[in-house]
Amino acid sequence: MFSVISLLCFLFSALEIQNQYVDILDFIAGNIVVSDAKKNWGGGGGSSASQPIVSVALKMDKERYVLGEEIIYEISVKNISGKEIQIPWDTDGDKINNGDISYSYEDLPAGFMSASAGVWLRNDDNSKNDSILKINGLYGSNAFASSIKVLKPEESVMIRAAYLFDRGDLNSSAFDRTNDNLSIILEIYAKWMFSYGIDVMAFNQMTDSTSIQIEFEIPPDEETE
Repeated sequence: MFSVISLLCFLFSALEIQNQYVDILDFIAGNIVVSDAKKNWGGGGGSSASQPIVSVALKMDKERYVLGEEIIYEISVKNISGKEIQIPWDTDGDKINNGDISYSYEDLPAGFMSASAGVWLRNDDNSKNDSILKINGLYGSNAFASSIKVLKPEESVMIRAAYLFDRGDLNSSAFDRTNDNLSIILEIYAKWMFSYGIDVMAFNQMTDSTSIQIEFEIPPDEETE
């Protein structure tokens, strides 16, 4: 009886999570193709000085890890623009770009858009010194209807992925925040960046989540001296 009740609770919980989002893109599932769009030119980017189009939140699967352990994270993106928007929603950039190499914006297919949902490590009070831990690229174009996700006002999507966090991700100053060389408290946040495809002058295209503090246990053979 207990196992049946537990199973029902799990199913109801999973259903509740699913209902919170228009769609969930799971990089961990192993059934999606991940590739970059080949672009032999400068990057895009958008303004961060005007009205925001989305809000971003980050959630980790645990509050404490061992340094070198895989972390599972979820990035949620919510439409707060007050109107319907489109975001890229395919992980196969090479397919979206028709397998071509683009040398300018004009080489890209009609309606091409891309974005990234990344996890960043805050190193100090200066955001320019923060480190990228993992970037999940998203792409879309008019040629693939399913590659563009339409979000109505207040609708959200979620991206789930994993990252193997190890000592190489830390700079030396990070260990100034260790607790007796046994653990370290780090601030991690998510960043959502539109590259192209939506009016970059009208909306804030680079949006950070609130930072969350995560504790990492330092294995005995890797303690700082």
